[in-house]
Amino acid sequence: PCALIACAAIGWGARGRDWRWTAAVVPAQVVTMMARNGDLGLNLWPLAVAFSAVLSAPFVFAAFIGARFAKARRI
Repeated sequence: PCALIACAAIGWGARGRDWRWTAAVVPAQVVTMMARNGDLGLNLWPLAVAFSAVLSAPFVFAAFIGARFAKARRI
């Protein structure tokens, strides 16, 4: 929940299309989890990328909505 709120805030404060960087939140968490676990699992890397892409969708959507609210507020 905190990361989702942070992504919405990033989207609200973003200029132009910078809100798209929130798509990196979940993949960064997945890579960090795998690195801390000590097993990067190169054989499961494509599955991890696909899984993190699916999990990133709500964060990107929250940032998109935040950017739309900011755009409506600026008008």
